[in-house]
Amino acid sequence: MSVAARVESHPWTAWARWSPVWAGLAQGSASAGFFLGPHWIESWMEAFGALLQPRILVFRRDDAVAGICLIVSRRQRRGPIPVRCLYLNAAGEDEADETCLEYNGLLCRPDDRAAVVTALGDWLAGEAWDEFAAPALGEPIVPDALSTCRIERSDKSSHFVDLTAFPPTIDGYVGALSRNSREQIRRSLKLYRQRGELRVQSAATVAEGHAFLEQLAALHQASWRARGEPGVFASARFAAFHRGLVARALPAGNVLLLRVTAGAEPIGLLYGFQQAGKFYFYQSGLVTSDDNRVKPGLVAHACAVAHCAGTGLKEYDFLAGDSQYKRSLSNGARTLTWLVFRRNGLRLAAIDLLRAAHTSLRRARTAMTARDGAQGE
Repeated sequence: MSVAARVESHPWTAWARWSPVWAGLAQGSASAGFFLGPHWIESWMEAFGALLQPRILVFRRDDAVAGICLIVSRRQRRGPIPVRCLYLNAAGEDEADETCLEYNGLLCRPDDRAAVVTALGDWLAGEAWDEFAAPALGEPIVPDALSTCRIERSDKSSHFVDLTAFPPTIDGYVGALSRNSREQIRRSLKLYRQRGELRVQSAATVAEGHAFLEQLAALHQASWRARGEPGVFASARFAAFHRGLVARALPAGNVLLLRVTAGAEPIGLLYGFQQAGKFYFYQSGLVTSDDNRVKPGLVAHACAVAHCAGTGLKEYDFLAGDSQYKRSLSNGARTLTWLVFRRNGLRLAAIDLLRAAHTSLRRARTAMTARDGAQGE
């Protein structure tokens, strides 16, 4: 008979005690990835711990730690209705501060996964909440104890480049793309090379990494402000999180900040993470051009792909999202899953009624607009 896991709940202020345990489990888990690794989690706790005050759940079997996770509890609103929300791991920030955790999951010893999932479900069943969100899961988690909940599932593609599928050069990579992508990138490369030799520089120190990050943020913000949007680096807390992350992870070789130039002119900067032979592209800042023949994003990524392939990495992951550029630059895809468990009750029923009313009103307005337009013809 298998031994059930029991759950201990600790306040966020006990993180110093459990941080080494988290790091040890992450090191021993092949599926943990960068986003559940100690650099990301430590930086997140530093930036958001006091604000969001997550609980630390520790799972034990036979007195040995079998797994660990964070649970963030927040009160939010769905229209006029207050909702008690729980989030799995480093999630639940305000939208403006959102760090976008990916490849989420339960950090546990491989043989203990089933017991830990069951224990998490049993623990959640005894808590007061309306929604439990498990975002960006590499592998869906559906505890039996939550089977009576309404489960909302959203799957998103995570496109990637298999760097072993072509010679580790920019020509080798571009030659493996579709005809349309090849033509766009080769035309852009030719135009950029008229300005000077293409170079890819990787930040080598924390000071250089912070300088690259500031340059990237300035370009990113300028682009988004031109579209009337604030841009992610408008959040001081988001920016502080990434400065802390660069300080921790770059010396360990787990942050990659690349500056792509044509002669003395910058094309763009790319920021991401590398672990276990993979590069996870996270954010970019690009120098825009009035010449629509020039594609700074495509060229920057092509140069970065060739750089990563040349350093021996095996995969270039664009992370979740089905953007056209990700589809055109990738040669493979996998799925990440967002799950929201919604408890049946008065709050859920009221939210459903409000949503139905909103949908009906929107349809009525659309029909009225169409009718008025037809009468005016």
